[in-house]
Amino acid sequence: MLPWACGLRIGDLLDLELDCVHELPEAGTWLKVPLGKMKTERMVPLDLDTLALVDRIIATRSQGQPLVYPSTGKPAQFLFMHPGRRLGESAVRLELNRAADESGPGNLSSHQLRHIYAMH
Repeated sequence: MLPWACGLRIGDLLDLELDCVHELPEAGTWLKVPLGKMKTERMVPLDLDTLALVDRIIATRSQGQPLVYPSTGKPAQFLFMHPGRRLGESAVRLELNRAADESGPGNLSSHQLRHIYAMH
């Protein structure tokens, strides 16, 4: 849901930190997407459903120690953890494929989710 709702690449998704949600006075709630493929940070507006999803992820995520952020070398608390380590791209792709299979015929890639976000 989060890649579709925010137009995230898998790498962007996995690089989200625990403090990625920001409330901006008179501008609403935004998701801070860290440096990604294009080496830029960006802010993505969040609707109430997506904010509730992020809150649910935070409430149920596996706890862990701060890990080294790959591009900066600084410690970070990542949003997506799996007992003590970062969730990997292959695990996300596997789950996306499983969800696509359950939803009906046809394949759905993470890149297609970005296009759906852009059209939405």
